[in-house]
Amino acid sequence: MKLQGAVSISAFFIALLIPAFVLRGQEPREVSLFEEALTMSRYFDPGTDANACRKAFSGIVEKIRADLKTAGITVGNREEKRKEIIGLLNRHLLTDRKVSYLSNKYWRDSLFTAALMRGKGNCLATSLLYHLVAQELKLPIGMQYVPEHVLVSWEHPEAPLYIETTAGGEFRQRKDILERYGLKEVDLKPNGYLTPLTPKQLRAKLHHIWSNMLYSMGNRPEARRLLAKARSAWPDNPSFRLSEAGFLQQTGEIDKARKVYLALFRENNGPFIKTTAARVWSGFLTSRGRIDEALNVLTRHWQDAPLYHKVEMIDQIGELYRHKRDWEKAIQFHQLHARLDPGESSFNSLGSVLTEAHRDPEAIKAYERALGYNPENFFTRVILAGLYERSGDKEKGRAFFAAIKEPREHKGTWYCALVWYYANIKEEEKLVENMRLALELDRGGHVYQYFIREPDLDPYRERPAFKALMDAHAPNKEKPAPKPVAEPEPVGVAP
Repeated sequence: MKLQGAVSISAFFIALLIPAFVLRGQEPREVSLFEEALTMSRYFDPGTDANACRKAFSGIVEKIRADLKTAGITVGNREEKRKEIIGLLNRHLLTDRKVSYLSNKYWRDSLFTAALMRGKGNCLATSLLYHLVAQELKLPIGMQYVPEHVLVSWEHPEAPLYIETTAGGEFRQRKDILERYGLKEVDLKPNGYLTPLTPKQLRAKLHHIWSNMLYSMGNRPEARRLLAKARSAWPDNPSFRLSEAGFLQQTGEIDKARKVYLALFRENNGPFIKTTAARVWSGFLTSRGRIDEALNVLTRHWQDAPLYHKVEMIDQIGELYRHKRDWEKAIQFHQLHARLDPGESSFNSLGSVLTEAHRDPEAIKAYERALGYNPENFFTRVILAGLYERSGDKEKGRAFFAAIKEPREHKGTWYCALVWYYANIKEEEKLVENMRLALELDRGGHVYQYFIREPDLDPYRERPAFKALMDAHAPNKEKPAPKPVAEPEPVGVAP
């Protein structure tokens, strides 16, 4: 998740998008959360009409306020009163507007303006809209975070009400949420999980998410500035530190990243973050080609891992066996993962290992299952195009490939998918060019290790251009991190 041009976008972006940064020696007045979130929406989706969004938002707030007055519902201590108000919010924000999940374009799905204007959005979009409306109505409804998910709650010292915004505002029990994610009480406070957040902490969480979105879209300098702002507001949050280490690793600052990973691995921030740190440390070892050590880390921490993590570790162990080219073991792990957590990600992983094992008919079925969960996934579509052609239907494969649009985000994954595609249709020049782009984008070692692992690249390994790229980017030939790359000013965002 690159700027400069005639006018430095850094100054523009900080002044407009991150108003709490010091600019020219002054501390600007902090804008409202609504306006900051709206500015982010305009950055990610330049077609956003800010005035139309403000008007629609005000309209919803006034309708709810009028309905509350007409019904004579006031905020009280009794749970029935709170549930009456929540029911009215659910109707205006979710059910009457038929709000539904969009797809997997995270930059689009996560914008509260998508939930506001199009009735579409993921848990972050719907929860942020819900919270912003509650703020205007002076209702004590805050956002609550759990791993990779957001919901809202009516905050109450004895009986908080947890509200799932992706299910029409259904209530959730705290014990069920803890069980679903394998969380213990000791996990909550250090990570900000299922804990009422101060306004400062809430902004820090949002800055962290927006930072990751910016990074995925290639805007690394501003992603790191926004992450620094989140870390300044909440220095000890382990998730923020993990993101910082990830940024450092991807830009080639390996020693700095290693120190963060090891520190988190050795600290006691609760069993959930301990297992998270183990998984991330295993991933770091994988990026250095230390596959057996990476596998050992996961197996040593398996017993104490929450069920949520065990399921993810199954996928990670399967990938490590792919690095060892033990296809049969890898397939077993990925098949188990797909059974335990059927979805786009698990079927993509299963399709990948079946492709590497050249079990193409099964791989096609797995990828088509993944495409059923998300027809927009460019990675799935690129690999399917190559598999169709490799299976003998060149016309279908080429037509499928021609319909794919280059994504705005996750360019590293895009380049890697193209490397595999061009390797299989034997277009070496394009293979090498996309290899170069992928390796330059990720200097942390993961892309390099993927190219080591991928069996369909074996016919090209002794070619001069291939060898030169791999030699230049080998993990033991690390170079100082490059200066931030300049990028054009974002279109459609104005002060």
